[in-house]
Amino acid sequence: MSNQGPSQVGTTPTKNYGRRNRRQPPVQSFRNATTWPSNDHHVVKFEHSSPEPPFNISQLVSTVGGYFMKYKSQPSENGNFETKIEMKTAAEAERLWKHCQENLTWGVLSVEPDFFYTIKKTWNNQNKSQPGKSVFQEYWSEEKLKNAIENCEVITGPLRINAKKNIHAFISDPDGKDILIPSREDRNRALDGDIVVVEIKDPSEWESGNDSAMKTMEIETFKLTDLVKNVSLQDQSKPTSEPTSNAILLKRKTGRVVGILEKIRSRIATGFLKIENMDEKKNQSFIQFQPCNHTFPYVCIPREFVQKEREKQDISKVIFACRITSWDHDKVWPVGELCNIVGEKGQIEPETQRILVDCDIEDSEFTAEVINCLPLSGQKWSISQEERAKRRDYTKECIFSIDPPHARDLDDALHCNVTPDGNFEIGVHIADVSHFVKPKTALDNVASARATSVYMVQRVIPMLPRLLCEELCSLNPDVERLAFSVVWTITKEGKILSEWFGRSIIRSCAKLSYDHAQAFIDGRANDENGVSIPSPTGGFTHKHLEEKILNLFTVSQNLRRQRMEKGALRLDQVRLNYTLNSESGNPNGCYTYEYKKSNELIEEFMLLANMAVAHQLYRKMPKFAFLRCHPPPKEDMLDDMVHQCRAIGLEIDAKTSQSLSRTIQTSCGDDELSKYRKMALFMLAIKPQKLAAYLCAGITEDPAGYHHYALNVPLYTHFTSPIRRYADLVVHRQLAATLGDNSDVDAMAATTDELELQAKLCNHRKANAKTAGDLSVQLFFGLFVKSFGPLESKGMVMGILDHCLDVLSMEYGVTKRVYMDAHPLLSFQYGQKDSPSGNQKLSTMKIKWPLVLTPESKLAGLEPTPYGCVGSNVSVEQSYEVFSVVDLIIKPDDHTTDGYKVSLRPPVDVSVIQ
Repeated sequence: MSNQGPSQVGTTPTKNYGRRNRRQPPVQSFRNATTWPSNDHHVVKFEHSSPEPPFNISQLVSTVGGYFMKYKSQPSENGNFETKIEMKTAAEAERLWKHCQENLTWGVLSVEPDFFYTIKKTWNNQNKSQPGKSVFQEYWSEEKLKNAIENCEVITGPLRINAKKNIHAFISDPDGKDILIPSREDRNRALDGDIVVVEIKDPSEWESGNDSAMKTMEIETFKLTDLVKNVSLQDQSKPTSEPTSNAILLKRKTGRVVGILEKIRSRIATGFLKIENMDEKKNQSFIQFQPCNHTFPYVCIPREFVQKEREKQDISKVIFACRITSWDHDKVWPVGELCNIVGEKGQIEPETQRILVDCDIEDSEFTAEVINCLPLSGQKWSISQEERAKRRDYTKECIFSIDPPHARDLDDALHCNVTPDGNFEIGVHIADVSHFVKPKTALDNVASARATSVYMVQRVIPMLPRLLCEELCSLNPDVERLAFSVVWTITKEGKILSEWFGRSIIRSCAKLSYDHAQAFIDGRANDENGVSIPSPTGGFTHKHLEEKILNLFTVSQNLRRQRMEKGALRLDQVRLNYTLNSESGNPNGCYTYEYKKSNELIEEFMLLANMAVAHQLYRKMPKFAFLRCHPPPKEDMLDDMVHQCRAIGLEIDAKTSQSLSRTIQTSCGDDELSKYRKMALFMLAIKPQKLAAYLCAGITEDPAGYHHYALNVPLYTHFTSPIRRYADLVVHRQLAATLGDNSDVDAMAATTDELELQAKLCNHRKANAKTAGDLSVQLFFGLFVKSFGPLESKGMVMGILDHCLDVLSMEYGVTKRVYMDAHPLLSFQYGQKDSPSGNQKLSTMKIKWPLVLTPESKLAGLEPTPYGCVGSNVSVEQSYEVFSVVDLIIKPDDHTTDGYKVSLRPPVDVSVIQ
């Protein structure tokens, strides 16, 4: 584990604390119940989004002719709130439950029998199972698991937990369709990312079509008379020789975890200790640890260890790291120990460390054993004559790099010469990391384990020691560096005439930024008021750079046009960058990253090099080639997107990546709102996309499995960033083997299975690194809003529910849910209208603002004044549908996870009195 901070916390003895009581919210064991659990159960649980229950408890209970003994409300662990009502008898509780299921109150998300018999049991016995019962099913034996897997009776794969609704988890079946794991009991103590074995439940236990979970899941159909056969909706009218007496119902397959093959996820997480009322609750044996990561379970920490920390300092705002030590099948929650103090909530470095721990990212210093693998001469290292003799010399060429302005790990550089026949010799030169990182060494082992560098807003956690990634491997200007090169003879139109792969020596003459290259493209390089461009070395001038960049740009645009015509898909998102205070590290400013033509130039040649190397590897070593594929998107989610767009009059053709890209570009119109629609469409189109992944070609016999959907190419790999990606280093070693140097591949001695394991690790680490980077951006946006908010922004409605809007901020790229009941409205009303296509309904939201807003204006609440009862003479009305433009206000809010909230800005016709 990475170093969490300077303060260490004493660990828990091996004594089993699992039998002690602790105060912690119970699990929802009867969420999918179809009958009342027993005559002992008297408690009905309601989940709702507002802090207060959206109903009058006395009036609600009186509707079923019963009496309630007590009730209790509290936050639920998935970010909502819950109210528990204990009835006098189980029969009354059952009547209340059935009544509320059939007449679900507005604002109630779910209603179910509570796990425990009474509220007293709920609060006093929450880490105990019911008498004679286990909370979780015991795992199957190794032999039973092995037989079930071999006989295809179960599904295996990584578990994915929904962070927004963490009672739900998913696993993909062999066809890529998601199977729902509907409860924590069914999840059976597995954590997000674990490789699990899942048994499909009996169809009678599958989710029905009216379940709330179906809104985000694939709908499958089945006959009750046929246990496993699915019947498509289109085929329902076709005759069949099988019995048809039972109706075909909309159902969603569900499953339960029966074993964990591999615990991928670390059992360590950060969070806070819930110490409220700890002094009054002297009999509490455990204190609740609430994780920051919503996919991680609550953990029971023995009281005595929490008390020791309280004696040292005020821990109400302290972020701790906690490790799960045990989780028996008869315990609702795991038992754990405190292992580190991360720091204080709201501070940049502790919050950054929290992100790294929760994303399972190693950021400790490299060990002495690793450092000893580096050249003894350090920065004075130079290329030996023996090494020169093995390589092609490009040191006299005008070679330059183009990167972000503050980049230190320069992986790639280019050169471009005009050939005598008017074509071009273009070279892509990539840092030869494989020269320094040899297989099976301590340095290689740590690079393999880290698998990627991680880019946070304010710092980088490197995959390799900085001597390599910033000095000896980095293609810095005016120093000789080792490279692995791909050189083409290519026409102006982008047709490749010849291709060469090989090791080389280069000397970059300039480190350019994208702004520098763009200045050459725009003809602004000589503008006195333009960008200051560094002077090249080696006798080259700005004129040389300009000529070569313009030639590269010409070829790159032709390559790009051809790629797009062949069906490449690009979905751009708003990307936030920050300027930081040099002393405090807090954000001084915030701006969206502009993707320039100079970015396209580099992208095209990096893609070309990656594709060329992929074909070379597959030609020479088809069973071992380390490739990168991108599976097609999830069909059900893509269909939902198409239908959603059709409902608002936009026709999107998603049959192929080519048609999807083309229709997104052409369906948004050309008015002033077209860029907003396109941005919103990009967001919708991204959701169904699966993640690209590394794989070893020998794992699958079907070449279709290598296809890259977004690029629409049959073979692709990563070759161009070995300083920051271990996958690229593997590819470099394999490329060398195809050219006759088998030393590294022989030293790796990796089978196809071992290469596939490495590919999976690279996929896992890459996903974690992306999550960490995204969370870092969110952290700094929250700090930015805190310093400079409230912020105003144009937004676009992405979705409409019964009392809220999902909106996308155009300026900042953040998507947030905006609740109508939390606004000072006179009323609001959800509705539906016919879509332009005529065969669908389009959701709408109408709201009425008061003519005057004051600090005393009341919030609308979940049961506002009926919409028709609010006259137009006392209100200002607004109406929204999907893709409507809205005015937003972004304000700091310490009570939210992100540190800010988004609300609607009152219209100009409303007088706002501060």
